[in-house]
Amino acid sequence: NLIIGTEEDSIEYLQAIMTENRIRHIPILEGRKLKGLVSIGDVVKALMTEKDVENRYLKDYIADKYPG
Repeated sequence: NLIIGTEEDSIEYLQAIMTENRIRHIPILEGRKLKGLVSIGDVVKALMTEKDVENRYLKDYIADKYPG
Protein backbone atom coordinates (compact mmCIF):
# COMPACT_ATOMS: atom_id res chain seq x y z
CA ASN A 1 0.00 0.00 0.00
CA LEU A 2 1.26 3.43 -0.97
CA ILE A 3 1.34 5.92 1.88
CA ILE A 4 0.45 9.42 0.72
CA GLY A 5 0.00 12.86 2.21
CA THR A 6 -2.04 15.90 1.28
CA GLU A 7 -1.28 19.61 1.32
CA GLU A 8 -3.44 19.92 4.43
CA ASP A 9 -1.33 17.47 6.48
CA SER A 10 0.78 19.04 9.21
CA ILE A 11 4.52 18.55 9.45
CA GLU A 12 4.00 16.76 12.77
CA TYR A 13 1.52 14.35 11.14
CA LEU A 14 3.89 13.61 8.25
CA GLN A 15 6.72 13.03 10.72
CA ALA A 16 4.58 10.57 12.70
CA ILE A 17 3.55 8.66 9.57
CA MET A 18 7.12 8.50 8.28
CA THR A 19 8.45 7.31 11.64
CA GLU A 20 5.67 4.78 12.19
CA ASN A 21 6.12 3.26 8.74
CA ARG A 22 9.91 3.65 8.60
CA ILE A 23 9.84 5.56 5.31
CA ARG A 24 11.92 8.51 4.14
CA HIS A 25 9.64 10.06 1.51
CA ILE A 26 5.91 10.71 1.14
CA PRO A 27 4.26 11.77 -2.11
CA ILE A 28 1.86 14.68 -1.65
CA LEU A 29 -1.29 14.38 -3.74
CA GLU A 30 -4.20 16.65 -4.56
CA GLY A 31 -6.89 14.26 -5.66
CA ARG A 32 -5.00 11.97 -8.04
CA LYS A 33 -2.46 14.62 -9.05
CA LEU A 34 1.07 14.53 -7.64
CA LYS A 35 1.88 17.92 -6.07
CA GLY A 36 5.27 17.09 -4.60
CA LEU A 37 7.43 14.80 -2.54
CA VAL A 38 8.32 15.41 1.11
CA SER A 39 11.49 13.86 2.52
CA ILE A 40 12.40 13.24 6.14
CA GLY A 41 15.04 15.95 5.66
CA ASP A 42 12.31 18.43 4.68
CA VAL A 43 10.37 17.51 7.82
CA VAL A 44 13.38 17.88 10.12
CA LYS A 45 14.33 21.23 8.56
CA ALA A 46 10.78 22.59 8.96
CA LEU A 47 10.58 21.46 12.58
CA MET A 48 14.00 22.93 13.39
CA THR A 49 13.01 26.26 11.82
CA GLU A 50 9.79 26.26 13.83
CA LYS A 51 11.70 25.57 17.06
CA ASP A 52 14.28 28.27 16.26
CA VAL A 53 11.52 30.87 15.84
CA GLU A 54 9.87 29.75 19.08
CA ASN A 55 13.20 29.95 20.93
CA ARG A 56 13.83 33.46 19.61
CA TYR A 57 10.42 34.64 20.84
CA LEU A 58 10.98 33.06 24.25
CA LYS A 59 14.44 34.62 24.61
CA ASP A 60 13.03 38.03 23.67
CA TYR A 61 10.19 37.58 26.15
CA ILE A 62 12.61 36.68 28.93
CA ALA A 63 14.80 39.68 28.04
CA ASP A 64 11.66 41.88 28.10
CA LYS A 65 11.85 42.66 24.39
CA TYR A 66 8.50 41.08 23.58
CA PRO A 67 6.10 43.51 21.85
CA GLY A 68 3.00 44.44 23.83
